[in-house]
Amino acid sequence: MSTGRRNELPVITIASRLCVTTIDETRLASTPNPERGITRMAEEVQISGTNGVGKVRNPLGVIGLTLITLGIYGIFWYYYTQKELAEMGRAHNTEELGTSPGTSVLAVTLGAFIIVPPFVSIYNACKRLNAAERLTGQQGMEPGLLFLLWIFISPIGLYLYQSTMNKVLEAQAGGVAATPQVPPPAEQAQPAQPQAAPPPPPPGS
Repeated sequence: MSTGRRNELPVITIASRLCVTTIDETRLASTPNPERGITRMAEEVQISGTNGVGKVRNPLGVIGLTLITLGIYGIFWYYYTQKELAEMGRAHNTEELGTSPGTSVLAVTLGAFIIVPPFVSIYNACKRLNAAERLTGQQGMEPGLLFLLWIFISPIGLYLYQSTMNKVLEAQAGGVAATPQVPPPAEQAQPAQPQAAPPPPPPGS
């Protein structure tokens, strides 16, 4: 075996162990532990009007796992956040929040070979998040500013994106659906009470 081949094996072994460790830590973090009182990595939230669920994630965890896995976690995170937005869009009968998270992932992965698609996809992701804020009554950052932070200061951009996503998920889940008003039962007509007979006239009248 060549020297170069022998040097590659420890690197591959370390990388595989790192990925396994990261997955295990994510599972542990997502499991509630009342005794230790740890902050969970992600908490599921029902997306109103659908059978889908979104995840309120720890923004620092998103940054840390993206760095540890050399961007692999970030790809999955990007897919699921765009999927959650698309689910919310379907619940509101709008395509403003996106329709195809798979296409978004292809744009930031394979599309990187032609440079432009990742930038377009990330900008559109920022626009979708801004639209979701409007739908849930939130006021957030302009898509252009968030896009620039994502591109030039990625950790800050990711942190702000996930923080805003958490607020959107919590806002839409916290909305109480209007309870249909049930009309009161119609009052039944009371039967007429028989009138008392008039008293008889006094004798000798």
